Amino acid sequence: MTAPAEQTEEQTAPQEGEEQTAEELSPDVLRKQLEKARKEAANYRTKVRELEPLASKAKELEEAQKTESQKLAERAEAAERTASEAQRELARFRVLSEVALPPELHEFVVGNDEDELRAKAQKLKAQFSADAQSVDVGQGPRGTSAAPSMSALIRQAAGRA
Repeated sequence: MTAPAEQTEEQTAPQEGEEQTAEELSPDVLRKQLEKARKEAANYRTKVRELEPLASKAKELEEAQKTESQKLAERAEAAERTASEAQRELARFRVLSEVALPPELHEFVVGNDEDELRAKAQKLKAQFSADAQSVDVGQGPRGTSAAPSMSALIRQAAGRA
């Protein structure tokens, strides 16, 4: 009577290719197998409950790291943009200096590289040179009279002309 109840797992589990005999399918053997399967399932459920908080913490840490790395990547991109912009400004001022244009004109000198900047600066300088040559600086009344002296201007202002 107790012989089927004392069978081990290896003895009760049918091997591949073997046919199950009537003794292996007895209710006692099947109950033991079912009980054993239930205990294993309970153990697995317990392990899952124990590991779920650890898994969620690991996921949170991974997300936090991911977010931190994304922040670092954004900061790096912003720094690269700032450095690139500073290099463009430096190139613009360098070209203005080479062409001998005042720095106030830097906003009018635009381009993707120094060659384009230089071409625009030279064109701007040529335009200013042409305008300067065509303007008559000595505009005003023409005559032979010389400019009044400082003393004459002071007397005139004081009313002693």
